Amino acid sequence: MVIHLKKSTMNAEKLFDESGVKFIRKQEFGRRLQSLLAQHGWTQAEFARKVGIGRDSISTYIRGKTIPNVTTLEKMAKILQLNSRSELYPNYEAEGIVQDEMPEASIKTVRGKPNMMWASVNQEMPAEKALRIMQLLHGNDDKAA
Repeated sequence: MVIHLKKSTMNAEKLFDESGVKFIRKQEFGRRLQSLLAQHGWTQAEFARKVGIGRDSISTYIRGKTIPNVTTLEKMAKILQLNSRSELYPNYEAEGIVQDEMPEASIKTVRGKPNMMWASVNQEMPAEKALRIMQLLHGNDDKAA
């Protein structure tokens, strides 16, 4: 059993800032990068060598798990023959504004352990609440049974 909870669903493909610049998510950046590599006929490993980073980094960008730092992004744009890094990642500076595509919270059962579950929380919250959750996880809460 897997349960995903999400407060809102934002369609990043339709989000624009005041100047008309399109907001994209990490996952969209990954799709753009993969498409550009295919257009150039490069593998992830070939591109990584050109940029001077590990192939695993390129893989995490393409899968939408992480984004490069600004220096790496600029190198990537230059190697891909783009005019600026903004063509590759238009809202790089505002990346934190647009929500990630991951669910905010999910739980799933652990195979073979009916009384155990995996829990994941990917949500902004006040520090006090986050600390209470950590106390619960580590058994430091007197109220936890």
